Amino acid sequence: MALTCLLDTSVWNRLDRAPALAAEVTALLRHGKAGYSDIERLEVLRSARHTDHYRRLAATFAALPKVALTEAALLRAGQVQEQLVQRGHHRGVKIQTC
Repeated sequence: MALTCLLDTSVWNRLDRAPALAAEVTALLRHGKAGYSDIERLEVLRSARHTDHYRRLAATFAALPKVALTEAALLRAGQVQEQLVQRGHHRGVKIQTC
């Protein structure tokens, strides 16, 4: 099954505080519909509180599908972001958009 959702940093940062979101993300990952990019990985790992936390986060990412972002994908992401800004939805896109 193809990936349909790129999990951004805001999602990763809310997982431990939002059980419903965590359940949705878990389901997406279990069905092979979600992944991460190196940008998100670096941002999330930067937030590690200590070495063990860093290693646990890194192990989590190592077990998940990685999305290689091409120039075309980044261009399209910028276009979608602009459309979301125009609609006032850029600050809180719901996971159902995946």
